[in-house]
Amino acid sequence: MNDYTCALNDVLLENWDNLFMLMMRTTDDFLRKKIELLLVHIEKTVHPHLIRKSYDSLLSYIYHAQNQQIILV
Repeated sequence: MNDYTCALNDVLLENWDNLFMLMMRTTDDFLRKKIELLLVHIEKTVHPHLIRKSYDSLLSYIYHAQNQQIILV
């Protein structure tokens, strides 16, 4: 399973520990930063709309990256 599939599964299942581990080992800097932002927003729970925005941004990037990967293969 690639990093994007793992990230998608972890986000949808709210498996934050595995998502954190993925953030530490991925080579995709954009994915790492988007995961980090989501986890920070979840940890701080500053504003629910920030959590939702970073959640949606991460999912959007994952879908985009998966589509790019399919096109390149």
